[in-house]
Amino acid sequence: MKLSMSGRRSIAERVGALLAVVVLPLSAAGHDYVPGKPQQHPVLLKGGNLYTVSGPVLEATDLIFENGRITAIGRDLRPPEGAQVIDVTGQNVYPGLIAAYTSLGLTEIGAVRATNDISEVGAVTPEVNTIIAYNPDSELLPSVRSNGITTVQVVPGGALLRGRSSIVHLDGWTREDAAVKVADAMHLTWPPVRIVTAWWMQKTPEQQKKDMAEQRRRLRQLFEDARAYRKARQADPNLERDLRWEVML
Repeated sequence: MKLSMSGRRSIAERVGALLAVVVLPLSAAGHDYVPGKPQQHPVLLKGGNLYTVSGPVLEATDLIFENGRITAIGRDLRPPEGAQVIDVTGQNVYPGLIAAYTSLGLTEIGAVRATNDISEVGAVTPEVNTIIAYNPDSELLPSVRSNGITTVQVVPGGALLRGRSSIVHLDGWTREDAAVKVADAMHLTWPPVRIVTAWWMQKTPEQQKKDMAEQRRRLRQLFEDARAYRKARQADPNLERDLRWEVML
């Protein structure tokens, strides 16, 4: 069967329309969370109860912030030129909260393996850095921010020497934009120190003790290896670099 040019165009148009139908729902399901713009003008919050964290609650107190920073706190403050005045009388004003030890940005749906990037393969992965896997488009971030948490520590999972955590703001276009501190701490899972007698434990107390001792031995060996690597590198700067021990230095 032969097709005319008009027939070929008709088929192409139909295929194009079909692709549009397939692609458009995917676009519609994309993330619509837009990071905030830099502050355009001063803002005066008037008459709120200010929770200062480091001191007592300041009741019926004004607060001015400009360019994203607090510039004045007091009563009956005069608004700067061009300031937006918001009456928050009787309302509580908190600083952005910081959540430590989270997996935000590393996991989305617990039951969907493809959306979870919490742990690297293997028990010894000190070179891991969570900022590499952090997803600034996670659907969980806006809901967390709306509850007052503006900054989080993103921690890697794992069996033993897990890697490095990162500190991020929950408002950013990219992981680089969101990062406050790329690597703030090294994390390890400390070996258990007690025998589990729950119904689901299949190992005997003797087996559990043996596993605990082996994990402690392995942990000590890891630090001994890292120290040996440091000494070897000091003695010979041209020694081939090992990324695992480099980050342990």
